[in-house]
Amino acid sequence: MPLVRVVMLPSLLTLGNFTCGFASMVMTLHALRVHMEAEGMARVLASRQPPVYVPPAEPFLARNPAGGGEDPAEAAPPGTGEASGSDSDGLESVRDGTLPLPQTVPAGPDPAMPRYMAKAREQSGLLMGYACLLVFLGMVFDTLDGRVARMTGTDSRFGAELDSLADVSTFGLAPAVLIASHWVLVLPEGKDWWGQVVLFAAGYAACAALRLARYNVESGTVDRNYFFGLPSPGAAGCVASTALLLRHETFHGGWWIRVAAWTGERMTPEEAQARALACYALLVGFLMVTRVAFVHVPNRYLSGQKHFMSLVLCLFAIVALVMWPYRVLAAAFNGYVAWCLLGHAWRKLFRRRWRKRRPMAAEARVDQPPPVSS
Repeated sequence: MPLVRVVMLPSLLTLGNFTCGFASMVMTLHALRVHMEAEGMARVLASRQPPVYVPPAEPFLARNPAGGGEDPAEAAPPGTGEASGSDSDGLESVRDGTLPLPQTVPAGPDPAMPRYMAKAREQSGLLMGYACLLVFLGMVFDTLDGRVARMTGTDSRFGAELDSLADVSTFGLAPAVLIASHWVLVLPEGKDWWGQVVLFAAGYAACAALRLARYNVESGTVDRNYFFGLPSPGAAGCVASTALLLRHETFHGGWWIRVAAWTGERMTPEEAQARALACYALLVGFLMVTRVAFVHVPNRYLSGQKHFMSLVLCLFAIVALVMWPYRVLAAAFNGYVAWCLLGHAWRKLFRRRWRKRRPMAAEARVDQPPPVSS
């Protein structure tokens, strides 16, 4: 049956989610282009610097002792006394090092170049920050489109498919491009990076696509309060918030240098941070395709009537987010992942112990003698 009518409001919210992901990728690539152009301009200006003429420091230099000349204390400047003679004497003095020759030396770096590079780095960092914030804005659209569709009773197969495509763009491809660009921006010139970037970035994007495909198949058959596997918005939030934190906060550079030395490779602290972010993104991507239970925060803690103190805690959380946005976002998303993993491990351990104790308790009840009647 051909598709003739669609529901406007949920579809527009889903397209807003897709637009956020697309704009995030565009800004990330633009930040990479700004950085590359700044480095290319620096190389061009350094190669075009003309040599600088250096005049002699003094009009007269002493005769070179290695050439068998006079002692410096006894030499007289040319043009005075016995030292002034014919032109042949002057040429002889040039040959044996008595008179200096003009020199040319390569020019140093342009004084304006450090300011230009600092401005280019600041601009690329600002664009990367906007790209990360667009991922969080896409999460808002992703939450609203499903809520509006369920509240109005207009959820459809078309909306589900469109939502999955938008999620692949915002929570799969955009973080992957962010990982690759963050790594490339800190790599020194001439270092090979294509294979490593493809491994980590494409691996994360593939895990996100698999996670969303599995969610479409299992939708409606699982508990609405839990996800089986890390949801793609949570994974994208972990990557984007960690990238923001590493870019705007200073972490112990010496510790990163020791990590680089431990791996046996020479790298800067920034490159070590970029590699750590890529490894963490691959780990987060693996959590998306596992069967670990992750709490559905909106359905579990934000739906229905809650205690009054929950509203107070949310207010304090909003204030903390305004004051320390990068730290709070990173702590919230990474803490969510750690909390769910610990809860899953605790449930597994508790169930094993309970299963081991239950047969023993049943055997004790069977072996217990019947009560004696009075």
